[in-house]
Amino acid sequence: MKKVYIDAGHGGLTATGYYSTAPNWRPGKPETWRKMFVHDHWPFFEGQFNRIIAEKLARKLESNFEVIKVYDAVLDTPLDDRCQATQNDGVLISIHANAAPSHLQGKVNGLETFHFKGSTKGNKLARCIHDNVAYQTKARNRGVKEGNLQMLRETRCPAALIECGFFDNKEEAIRLLDDDYQNRIVSGIAKGIHQYFN
Repeated sequence: MKKVYIDAGHGGLTATGYYSTAPNWRPGKPETWRKMFVHDHWPFFEGQFNRIIAEKLARKLESNFEVIKVYDAVLDTPLDDRCQATQNDGVLISIHANAAPSHLQGKVNGLETFHFKGSTKGNKLARCIHDNVAYQTKARNRGVKEGNLQMLRETRCPAALIECGFFDNKEEAIRLLDDDYQNRIVSGIAKGIHQYFN
């Protein structure tokens, strides 16, 4: 049975209150907009969203794949540990929600997916996932892009990192929190994984 490693992106807790995957960002600090954004007094937490999508994806895939979660249900797992948990016997999907630079907050929306530069298999995986999620959600298509991110660069298997939408954009944040929209994201990712392996 083929393996799918699932990463729930950023946002878990640490004993010190810092994100181990982003040590310069701390709850309550101004920089927290990268992990949380408040819309009309209601907050969007990236870590919470990432875990919802990751758990739904795991349940959807478990009958056809061996699913391995490289994240903790609560804690923010260091990126080194996540990468080391992978083997060269499957693919890794890293789930994220995006945020624009401060001068563009609320003005950017859409879906984008990353793969490591030079990885032919990573490129194929990212395109399969991206095209299917874009079709399922009808979100603005920001394309498939190369990225030098650790979760793409240091995993032992082909990897794709999907930014499901911009959580600092109120309209898109509302969609990202909608159960039906989440299910369409998950359906697209799952279809993309099946397409990749077939």
